Amino acid sequence: MGEDESIRFEFKFHGIKIELSGESQFVDALYRDLMRDIAAARHELETPKTVVKTTHFPTPVWVHQCSEMMRKIYMSNTTEMKGSSLGKALDFEAVRTFYADEAVFNTFFPALANNRTMWAELTDEGQRTIRTLPHGQSKSSTR
Repeated sequence: MGEDESIRFEFKFHGIKIELSGESQFVDALYRDLMRDIAAARHELETPKTVVKTTHFPTPVWVHQCSEMMRKIYMSNTTEMKGSSLGKALDFEAVRTFYADEAVFNTFFPALANNRTMWAELTDEGQRTIRTLPHGQSKSSTR
């Protein structure tokens, strides 16, 4: 077969059909490129993939401080709580909400009190107490 002769190559695989035809050098070059690309694709499919780790955000833990006057809710997270004194005794992945009176809160969760209040409300008793407190009066109202 002379170099100027026309040849045809056909490739079928899993529903893919590729036909190469033309001068023998041209088809031979395309055939080699095709086989190189197929080998690279097979190698990529056979190579185990590296698992990309995503950023892990710690699970929230809610601590409710309850007193007769006020209810407050603080937010922490499992990572922070595992480092606390309770972290040695409790599984914070399983227990994520705590209700504590002032003494328990001050013993086990004092760091949460530093600008970590997510929500607070006065109880009925707290509202009654606030209403009975003397409020500052302006000088014009005392005349």
